Amino acid sequence: MARRDKINYYLDLADVVSKRCTCLRRHYGAVIVKNDEVISTGYVGAPRGRKNCTDLGFCVRKQMNIPRGERYELCRSVHAEANAIISAEREKMIGAALYLSGREADTGEYIKNSNSCSMCKRLIINAGISHVYIRDTDDEYREIAVEDWIVNDESLEVWLLSAVNAHILLPCFAYNDINKVHAGAVMKKRNIFSSELKESVVRAFDLPPDLAYGSVLVSVTGQSGLLIENYRGILEYKEEHIRIQAKDCRILVVGKRLKIEYYTNEEMKINGLIEQIIYEN
Repeated sequence: MARRDKINYYLDLADVVSKRCTCLRRHYGAVIVKNDEVISTGYVGAPRGRKNCTDLGFCVRKQMNIPRGERYELCRSVHAEANAIISAEREKMIGAALYLSGREADTGEYIKNSNSCSMCKRLIINAGISHVYIRDTDDEYREIAVEDWIVNDESLEVWLLSAVNAHILLPCFAYNDINKVHAGAVMKKRNIFSSELKESVVRAFDLPPDLAYGSVLVSVTGQSGLLIENYRGILEYKEEHIRIQAKDCRILVVGKRLKIEYYTNEEMKINGLIEQIIYEN
């Protein structure tokens, strides 16, 4: 029997820790390690003294059909990463690694494209943890440098995601250039762009002015879901990228394990690890 490699050894520990979870949807376990010493562990569960979802027999987010990655303020539990960080001294976490393993509660299968939520990413950054290892299969995993989460600040996308989820018609845009958006660009009303915001978007993304009022609607859900409405056709379809023809431009979706979940004459849903959404003339 071959000796287990060190990374999978710690991921195995995280998988065992996940068996203590009380979530009805997904079971996550986290282990923080520094210098080959386990600093702390954590799993998903309600705050101390409160009833767990397994005790109550229902999940609020599940009852509301809230997709993965959204509305975590409604979740009653503390996440695995957060519990592990709470249980450790910050001095020991600086430069440490966090190992994360997650399984679907109903099937026991590993969660596809799993990742830390935006709230846990902030905790991991402030804890001083340098790397995160996330399990995909019994032997496969992803290594993430926490510095990437700092440089690629997803919190800067919040205003744009709020806009598209409010069903505002957006122009095609370069997703990886979101950090260029003018800080003063704000929505004055929920269902329309103010003229100032439209002009700010055009300047920020260096778009042709006539595209500021384009009819393609792009709605993003975290890094794993994308809804495109009012498209014209599918030009390329691969696991690494999908190119779509819209009215005034082309949209290139770049990522890993991309899959078109469904499409109609008016809209399509893309799932997978979405890394970039690029505007093309």
